Amino acid sequence: MASTDSDAEDAITKDEITGAASAPPVTETGISHGTKRNASRDGLSAYVEAPASYPGSRVIFHDADFVAINDLYPKASVHALLLPRSAALRRLHPFDAFDSSSGENKSAFLAAVREQAARLKRIVAKELQRRFGACSVLDARREAVLDGRVLLLPPEEEEGDDKQEQKEQQQEQQQQQGEKMKGKGKEGEEEDTDAQGLPLPKPTVSLPPGRDWEAEVLVGVHAHPSMNDLHVHVVSREMRSECLKHRRHYNSFATPFFVPLDDFPLAPDDPRRHPGRAGYLARDLRCWRCGRDFGNRFKALKGHLEGEFEAWKLV
Repeated sequence: MASTDSDAEDAITKDEITGAASAPPVTETGISHGTKRNASRDGLSAYVEAPASYPGSRVIFHDADFVAINDLYPKASVHALLLPRSAALRRLHPFDAFDSSSGENKSAFLAAVREQAARLKRIVAKELQRRFGACSVLDARREAVLDGRVLLLPPEEEEGDDKQEQKEQQQEQQQQQGEKMKGKGKEGEEEDTDAQGLPLPKPTVSLPPGRDWEAEVLVGVHAHPSMNDLHVHVVSREMRSECLKHRRHYNSFATPFFVPLDDFPLAPDDPRRHPGRAGYLARDLRCWRCGRDFGNRFKALKGHLEGEFEAWKLV
């Protein structure tokens, strides 16, 4: 695919393909940062060939086989790309590169990609937690135990008079500790409430797991890649970004146009092999979270996504 023109099956615009579109400013780790641009569909090749020449704000990690970068035009809060460096496979369409049924080398390659994608997924999840963990009710419950505001009881203290008496003593100790801690938090808050001002849970016999941030991360490829170098998207699912500007931007992640890495290898008759025929990018816009149909009203969807984002942060 040599042309830099954007066609009907591309998920990004011509300006994004050539690097002419404006990119977000350098502000936070995990967001794409401006750098030298390559005016062709080979724009990712520079990172594969010379990752060490880019700053840490751009290249997340690299070794002899893979490079992980922040997407120049992120379509969500955190959007990274995994780039394989195999000379024999990195220029193949992902449907061909991940066709493990066609040879032992491709089977090993798919396994290696999955391993490194899982590594990058953990990094993206950690970045999500760093940014939004303070808003999460599930994380607040876990933190309340870890910092001693909620007692963690041994499992055997569930029955018996003696056990009940010990439990009551521990609850009394917790109450006394809470009285001492009151007023020491942020202005207007008390230490016996969580980040949203809700009462903290009673003593628990197990450490709450906290929010599963990895469940908020998508890992996969586009059915019709816009760039020539094989790349796997590792992206937070909330779809909130100033670079999300068109229906095709959104639908490239919210329809079967986005093929999860776990779905490979695809069956020969899988309809995702023909994304243009299926018309994924032209589908009605549907909220990824609640399923509301916005038809072709992208601006309305964007406004709705802001509200969904605020609710999503609180989970």
